[in-house]
Amino acid sequence: MNPSVKMGVPRILCVEEDPAVRESQCAALQSSGYHAFSASPKLAEMILSCQPFDLIVLLTVDEYALNRIINVADRAEILSLEHLAMPSDMLRKVEEKLRHWRERRG
Repeated sequence: MNPSVKMGVPRILCVEEDPAVRESQCAALQSSGYHAFSASPKLAEMILSCQPFDLIVLLTVDEYALNRIINVADRAEILSLEHLAMPSDMLRKVEEKLRHWRERRG
């Protein structure tokens, strides 16, 4: 694990085709204290094959990419947003999913 990453802070990967959308969603997560990273669906597959994440936020990802990402996501929670959400809505949904993550970690 990267020594600069605080222990206990969830690692979140934002996956979206549109760079502007994924960067804005990732920035909202980072400003809320999360260790958030962004990637296109294709890049996400490569990243997930060698780096663990606690939560994957999928924005507008097609079914094929969704299945491929889920296959390499290991035990990460998946949050699939059907449409672009306001940052406050996305953050609320992220926190709900992270409750599951925290429960699994015990």
